[in-house]
Amino acid sequence: MSQSFAYAYFLGEAEWNSPDSSLRVNAYEVTKVVPIIGNVPLSVPSKICRVESFRRLTAIDALPPHLFSGVTQHLQYTGKPQRNELLARGIEEQLPSPRTITVIIPIRKSQGWWDLAQDERIAFYQKSADGEGHTAIGLPYVSHIFRRLYHCRYLESAGAFDFITYFEFQAEHTEEFLHLLQSLRDVNENPEWAYVDAEAEIWARKII
Repeated sequence: MSQSFAYAYFLGEAEWNSPDSSLRVNAYEVTKVVPIIGNVPLSVPSKICRVESFRRLTAIDALPPHLFSGVTQHLQYTGKPQRNELLARGIEEQLPSPRTITVIIPIRKSQGWWDLAQDERIAFYQKSADGEGHTAIGLPYVSHIFRRLYHCRYLESAGAFDFITYFEFQAEHTEEFLHLLQSLRDVNENPEWAYVDAEAEIWARKII
């Protein structure tokens, strides 16, 4: 499945069968849901699945109700040197196994973020006197932690979120992942996080 453009639907059930062989379906066993900030309207069952598609799914696909959905996009707010480093060092999505940990993080940003001009938003991702910036914080981890960002603010099925950040890593890298989250949520290192007004973590094991 291409990382440049794909629709993703997170379903509140573990299995979904479709005659369309172009769809990719993964199943997860949820281990915990951790509220981080704000009011996150989520009721997450013990098992969920993710459906990825090159096309927007419609009623004819008989897709069950989903928790949230999003779509991948080209890299935004990332300069050419950072993009090249991400592509050179980044890992692929992990195979299902008892040691493959998935963390799904739905995020909503404040109106203040969307009121900023494009160049003002880009500045938060670059290193400056105010902090390392979002992109620089994440770069040291890309060789061990897989990340995919789904945009959902302008989708009809978006629900209450603007983004869904999807992470995968092996169990032995859990502490590294927690350190990454800590840095991203430190407004001294990453002032952008001050604009997050709702966020939660869905921890799961990737079983299919």
